[in-house]
Amino acid sequence: TPIAPEVAEVEADVTPTVTPTPSEFDLPIEEDEEAEATPASGTPEPEEECLRGAVPERVVIDAAQVNAGVEILEIIDGEMEQPTGSELVTWYKETGRLGESNNIVIAGHLNWWGVPQAVFYSLDQLREGDVVEITGDDGVIYIFEVQWVRQESNLEPPALDVIGPTDEPMLTLITCGGTWDPSISEYNERTVARAIQVDVRTPDAPLS
Repeated sequence: TPIAPEVAEVEADVTPTVTPTPSEFDLPIEEDEEAEATPASGTPEPEEECLRGAVPERVVIDAAQVNAGVEILEIIDGEMEQPTGSELVTWYKETGRLGESNNIVIAGHLNWWGVPQAVFYSLDQLREGDVVEITGDDGVIYIFEVQWVRQESNLEPPALDVIGPTDEPMLTLITCGGTWDPSISEYNERTVARAIQVDVRTPDAPLS
């Protein structure tokens, strides 16, 4: 049945009023404010949980003729992604950062397509006591000292004691080694160098 114009106009002007119940409005706000005002004792603030060390940006190793920028890649299912070129080294973001008591893992190529000597070509020439300098995105230079260099089989991925975490600020450098094996299209060994952090300095600090 059509509604008379006068009735329709009155009905259109009527706006129902809805009063929110405490469960719909008041209580959640009061709970949130109370939670923000009184955090649980001993619970760190979110920003404290996210504090990490510096990301490597440049690697300098005078004893191995290295002065290279750093790209960031991943370790996926235990397999290290391959560095993307001959002149850059790769830091794996699942590993340690500069300034942390952990293991920083950095890899580079021995050679490359049309490049017989890539960035880590002379890594196997490192000796105990040689110095590695890494500049972080915080502008600080972290100084490491080589402890050992060794060859290991390249038929399996690096072991956990090579790329796994450590309790001290350590650095692990990896490249290919041994001889080229055409049956697997890879070198049959890898060169691994381990170094420990011994100092830090700012770029304008005098050399000791």
